[in-house]
Amino acid sequence: MECTRKLYTFLTGKKPDKWISSDTISRWNQETAKLFVWKSLDVDKESSFFTYGIMADESTRGERKIFLVCISYWNNREEKPILTLASMKDIDRCTGFEVANVVLQTCNEYNLNPKKCNFWLTDNAAYMSGLSAGAVAGFNHQSQANAYRIPCGIHSVHIAISKFENEAFGKHKSTPASLFIEHPSNFLNLAYQLHDGYKDSDRDSPMNMKSSIIKSLYRTLLNYRLTQYQKPISTRWLYQLRTGEQYLERRDFHIRFVSWLIPELKKSKNIHLPYLKKWEVFQNWLQNPVLNCQIKCMVKFGNKFYAEVIAFLTGHDKTPRVMQNGTLVHLPSGNRAHELPDQILLWLGELQEISKSSDDYFAEEVEEMSNIIQESELQSHHFKLNRGVEVALESFSKWMECWIHLPLSICRLGGDYGPEFARAVASKILNHSFENELSWREESYAEFLDEDLLKGLKNSFGLFNALKEIEFRSQFLAFANSHASDLYKFPLVYDFVKYRIWSIVVHQQQLEGMFNKYDIKTDPNQTTALQEARMQLTCSTGEEKITREALKEVRRELREKNESKGNDIEEFGEEAAKRVLESYIVPKK
Repeated sequence: MECTRKLYTFLTGKKPDKWISSDTISRWNQETAKLFVWKSLDVDKESSFFTYGIMADESTRGERKIFLVCISYWNNREEKPILTLASMKDIDRCTGFEVANVVLQTCNEYNLNPKKCNFWLTDNAAYMSGLSAGAVAGFNHQSQANAYRIPCGIHSVHIAISKFENEAFGKHKSTPASLFIEHPSNFLNLAYQLHDGYKDSDRDSPMNMKSSIIKSLYRTLLNYRLTQYQKPISTRWLYQLRTGEQYLERRDFHIRFVSWLIPELKKSKNIHLPYLKKWEVFQNWLQNPVLNCQIKCMVKFGNKFYAEVIAFLTGHDKTPRVMQNGTLVHLPSGNRAHELPDQILLWLGELQEISKSSDDYFAEEVEEMSNIIQESELQSHHFKLNRGVEVALESFSKWMECWIHLPLSICRLGGDYGPEFARAVASKILNHSFENELSWREESYAEFLDEDLLKGLKNSFGLFNALKEIEFRSQFLAFANSHASDLYKFPLVYDFVKYRIWSIVVHQQQLEGMFNKYDIKTDPNQTTALQEARMQLTCSTGEEKITREALKEVRRELREKNESKGNDIEEFGEEAAKRVLESYIVPKK
């Protein structure tokens, strides 16, 4: 604002009598952001099936720990699931109770009943997932809610593939000193660094060997167009998988290239010994049968398990299910809860088959080194690979098996086998008999329900209670004898599926995108309140009309909120302090 004012003065030769201050611009941003969020969350809360979900995560940005709280819900006006950024806080530390308090404050700010919170989607960090001191447990304890924690699918599969890598190839240390330790990750990092790690803008490229020069040498010597390597990042395992694929495609060219390059580098007067050493290590690893076998196994298992799971989680259901203006349309990417229970069973089955016969699964990859290393060493590699698959299966089961049990198994109601699942529910919960016997799939669903009920799992996202209502039960039984594509013809069941199932997102990738927007759209010198407003406006997908009346209402509520700060303590003394403390801790049972 100050720069604009000075420019105005320079152009006109006089200072303006009135000028908009930075405080005014900041206030406008905050008011407009609040208006957008309030309008977005102004949904059909009176519907008997209205619920919402929480998606929350934190990320350190400089000296700040930024915590985002998003509301996931079904927008009845637009007839689609929506994710709205409700609040952004700069919190001192992430503990379960502090996170629970921030989320509760957000719910209260937007008049969202905590007891209507159906689920939280979070990563698997202890402060989120802890059964007693986790954020979801604290939220439920303070509000008497029954929200269910859903693990982020992407985070869960990343943990599983990392455990596979650690067991199969040894734990990777990502320090500069460990770069020359034989490990597939180090090998791929070295391949990237030598071919694409020294950009044209780098002034300290050893011997001036920038990536563009390396590519030119490949083209001149071998008539091979070397494209850019994907930078392998351990926290983004899909990147590492792509680097591994690229390396295997280029290995023969690398072998021919380094056998020519290293002697030429040694002839140089300005030889840079550390740089030469990297190429010599790279040449040695190119001929190392164990390392190359490990990369082949990593790529094979990564493509079969990790890549397939990620592609499903981040993709969208190819079957149109949502009725909009008389036409069935697709759900957005990531809203695949209705497909996940059966998909999890498929993935677990495939992993179990690989685990049972891992020697056969990796036979082709291991064969290359079978005639080079001793039998005892070969057996050791077989054992490590088998153990790697086992721990990946154990980890994936730990975090994702919840999808085949209550309450998440209820999500099947909105998928391709919705009628079959409805028949299983009717058979076990309503003791209803059908003219035709249950199919093998329906029997399987019924067996899972039996097991869950015997274990005391009763949360059904409200389905079992809804079945007590005559009209809902009637439509439910009719849907059980219909087809999945006819779901919209049964309004009560359709509403249940919309609000309770289709609004569930199965991963946190959208939150990651929001953190990227934070880096682009905010400035460290801005107040947290202004940063929050900028984020809310940036992440908003709505086109709400701003009116004078709406702004007046927003200003009134913001004013009342500011006036109430510091004046909300009505009781004092030790007993009052204990009651405040009890809202932050879970007492021992």
